[in-house]
Order: sequence, then structure tokens, then C-alpha cells
Amino acid sequence: MQEPMRVCVICDSRYGTTLELARAVARGAEQEGAEVRLRRVTIEEPEYSVDPERADFQATLAEYRALPRAGEADLEWARGIVWGSPTRYGLMSTPLRAFIDEVAPLWRRGALIGKVGAAFTSTGGMHSGNEITLINLLLPFFQHGMVLAGVPHSVPELVRTVKGGSPYGASAVTGFDGTRGWTRTSWPLPGRWGRGWRVWPGRSGPSPPPWSWPPTKIKSGNQVGAFGAGMKVACIRKEPMQPEQQACA
Repeated sequence: MQEPMRVCVICDSRYGTTLELARAVARGAEQEGAEVRLRRVTIEEPEYSVDPERADFQATLAEYRALPRAGEADLEWARGIVWGSPTRYGLMSTPLRAFIDEVAPLWRRGALIGKVGAAFTSTGGMHSGNEITLINLLLPFFQHGMVLAGVPHSVPELVRTVKGGSPYGASAVTGFDGTRGWTRTSWPLPGRWGRGWRVWPGRSGPSPPPWSWPPTKIKSGNQVGAFGAGMKVACIRKEPMQPEQQACA
């Protein structure tokens, strides 16, 4: 009997855009029958990169505080982990980074090996760290031995986007004053991406860490063979490209 798809969506948000992205991803996964947990990370104050007097900041903070805080148990429960934060100079936010450091014991146990990971972000402009933030959000998944999921070009919105989104994950561009905003109607990609979790039906559960602690020396050639053997965890459904996508391929 196949295990139920369990997805944990973890976000850090200030003015609400990243929280809305997280909710859209969660709704998309739920529409495909996944069990979903929406979680936040620790709130760190004062926050120097925001204007605490803005109404949208205050409203978001109230909603954000109401979310359960993420913990190790949520990551162990999930078969798919999606986390995201606003950009900070092309990097993830400090609270999310602190959470990733906090769950390091999972790395020592190899508890996340073989699970699926993905990321999302929001930025003021298209060239304000939109894609590099996504890449930095994905890097910890490699260390945990996880399989990464991006946004395939078979998603039409990815080809036409002027409001964020990339092959590396879902994203939004809100304008530096937040006036461009984001809605599910104007930018449907995060929800479609959330529904795409159905393409990862294969093995995505934890495996024992293939090392002793402390690590012992291995021959470099063995790493290549182990990596090839690990490819069996990813079974991706192929989707045909649309004519407009073929034209730019």
C-alpha cells in the first residue's frame, strides 16, 4: 500500500507575500490529495529590514503568529518539504536560516535522505535576487540527500511570467514598495506548482545514513556509483512542451 503524500510547507514572511505563496502551494498540494502542514519559523525582533509601522506588516504579523512553529517532527513526518522566505541580499532570511541550523540533528541521522525538497521566495524586483535566493534555499536539501523539485517548462505560466517564477521554484515580484502585490488570479503558478507534487509518487522516505560517524575515507569513484544508484528515487512524469515552449527550446 502506497504511503499518503505528506507535504510540510514552511515560510518566513513580513508583508504577507511569502505567506500567500506558502498558502497557494499548500492549497495546490491539498487539491491533489496530499496531507499538508503549514508552519512558520521563529519570529525575531527587531526586524531591521522592514517598516514595522506599515499596516500590511502589522496585519501579516498577526496571521503569521497564529501559525504553528515548525520543528524536527514536521520534517520527519513529511515526504515533501517546501520552504521559503523573502530575499535578503540574494540569501534566505535569518530566521529561516536559523531554523535550518536548528534541525541539523536530522542531517546527522540521515532522516531526510530520499525526501523531496522545493523552495519559493518573493522579491521587490525581477533582478533583486529572485533566482539566486531560490538556489540558496535549495542548497541545504542537497546536504540532506534529498531530491529537488523545480517548476518544469511544461507549466505555461512559467514561459509568460512577468511577475516572478523560475525553473528553480515559485516566486513573486511585488515592487519595492509592495504596490505590485500578488494574487492567485494574477499569478497562478504557485498553486499549479503545489498540485505538481503528484509527479513524485516514488520512494521519498528516509533512508539510513550510508556512513559511520565520524566519517571514514572512501574512494572518490565510489561516490559516483552511489549517486547513480540513488537516481532510482526520482520517477518524473514527462509532459509534452507547448508550441510556444518548443519555439524557444
